[in-house]
Parts: sequence; C-alpha cells; structure tokens
Amino acid sequence: MSNTDTEKTVFISYRRSVSAFIARAVFQDLRYNSFDVFMDVESINAGAFDTVILNQIAARAHFLVVLTPGAVERCAEPGDWLRREIEHAMALERNIVPLMVNNFDFRDAEKYLTGKLETLSRYNALHVPHDYFEEAMSRLRTRFLKAVPGQIEITPPPTSEQPVVQHKIAEAENQPAPSEAELSAEQLYDRGHRKWEAKQYEDAIEDCTEALRLNPRFAEAHNRRGTAYMGQADYPKSILDFDAAITLEPDYTAAYFNRGVAQAALGRYDGALTDYNTALRLNPLLTQAYYSRALARITKRDYRDAMSDYGKYLDLGGGELFGNRAEVLEAIAALKERWQA
Repeated sequence: MSNTDTEKTVFISYRRSVSAFIARAVFQDLRYNSFDVFMDVESINAGAFDTVILNQIAARAHFLVVLTPGAVERCAEPGDWLRREIEHAMALERNIVPLMVNNFDFRDAEKYLTGKLETLSRYNALHVPHDYFEEAMSRLRTRFLKAVPGQIEITPPPTSEQPVVQHKIAEAENQPAPSEAELSAEQLYDRGHRKWEAKQYEDAIEDCTEALRLNPRFAEAHNRRGTAYMGQADYPKSILDFDAAITLEPDYTAAYFNRGVAQAALGRYDGALTDYNTALRLNPLLTQAYYSRALARITKRDYRDAMSDYGKYLDLGGGELFGNRAEVLEAIAALKERWQA
C-alpha cells in the first residue's frame, strides 16, 4: 500500500446509542471524498467479529472517535467496547482524532476517562459544530487526515475476513443520509444529557421530549428522559420511558438496569430482580447491577446471593470506581452474620 493510499484509510469509532447519525454523516462525507472508511453500523457481536473489528483498526492509519455528551459514560465499565477500540488504537499508535460534537467537553468526561483513556484529551481534536458540519469536514480531510506519522505500520487483515469487512462497509454505505431532524434530535439529546448531569431534570425532560418528537425511535432519549424522571422521583413515568426504550431496542442493557432501579424504588423487588438479571445476562460486567441486585436480594432475605453480588461488584472494581469499597466490605460482614445466625 502506498503512502497516499495509507493516508486515505480511516476507522470511525462511536457510541451507537447517542452518536449514530453524526457518525454516519462523517462516514458518508469521507466516502464521497474517496477515503477508505470502516464503520460498523450494528451492535458488536461477541466472538469472532471482535477480532475483525480490532484487525480493521490495525489496517487503517487514522482513527476517528466521535465524542458527544454521554458517549464516554460507559467507558468506566470493564469490557466497554468503545473503550476497547480507543485503547487498541492507542496501543497501535494510530493517528487518533477526537471529533468533539455538540459541545462535548473533556472536563465533564474526566471521571469516565480512566487509565489509558486519561490521555485522550491530549490528542489534536476537531470541533464539529452542528451548523458548520461541512466546514469541519473540510478541515478534517485537509489538515487532520493528511500527514501519516512515520511510525505507523499498517497490518493488512487476513484475506478470510474480507467478505465480512466488505459486507459491513456495504451496510454502512446503504444507510440513508441522516435527515436534519435526526441530526437535530441527537443535538437536543446531547443538550438534555448535559442538563441531566447538572441535575436540571425538568430542562432535560423538555429536550429529550423534543428529540423524541423529531425522532420517535430514539431509544436513548427515552432512557435519558426516564432517568430525569427518576431524578424527580417520578418513578411511574420513568418506567414508561424505560418500557418504550426496551420496546425499541430489546437488548438495551441500561434501560433494563434503570427500570430495575425504578421498580426497586417503588418496592417492586421481584420486578427489579428480573430486570437486573436481564441486564447482567446482556452484560455480565455491568458493575452497578451487581450492587443494586444485592440490595434487592437483601429485601428478600437472600443473604448468601447478596454477598455473592457484593463480592462480584468489588471484583469488578466497583468499590474503587464509586468510592464505597469499605462500606461494601462492612455490608458483606453484616450479611455473613445474618446468614450464619
């Protein structure tokens, strides 16, 4: 592969639930301008396809990561795929370009960018304003994706993976261009997310509601509005939103977990346990779900399984992540006494 060809190879990493439309717009712009771009438009499947994704990062010189408010929240969880992609690109010393969309701010994301990801803010980032998308893409193509650092070594993927890769690229190419309403819905969601982080729940609800008016199939907006209703202790309304999110995306782990929290708040512990079990089936590394399931199990006097959940929570680093390791150890000791009594 010539140096010119290398300069045209790009991998796009993004959080599908909150950045799908803007990522698609970036993909289509680069493809239109003759860049060789890989972007997966479906959820990552466990197993062999994990390797295909990582091999595509190794096969491309440039690594774009789309950063919107809320995109890196789950990076603090063990096994998060977006985190894994970024860390792999860092290890391979790819030309990493963070695309900062909808007023993403690294200062708001610091608590989620731990370990190797602490250095992400040091990379040369490009702001992509919603109203100046074309200008931002021009800068991306002419300035950020031009020079390829000499130390980058491109590793061609195995030929056996080419049919899968070409199928994935074709899937991305066949996606319709994102509409103005879809892009605006993401922008409104991002604004609502920032309001939610600031505990301005009423404003967050308004933004998510408007996002859903523009894009009624925006599952993440239902989920975020549901968490805003929880912030107001309006658990019945929050459950309706989590129900809607799950109807749109039956494998939506966060919506199951959040619905479990809402059900527990209403004293519906059997329903909460069912939701926590589903969330953990979908993502066995969802640290908070073990902690919350332990609390629900305690109400059922299931002390042994509650201790097991607390132990798993600590094993996954939840105590350090949420600063309650000593508290959980004390809870385990107390449960052990109850169980042995």
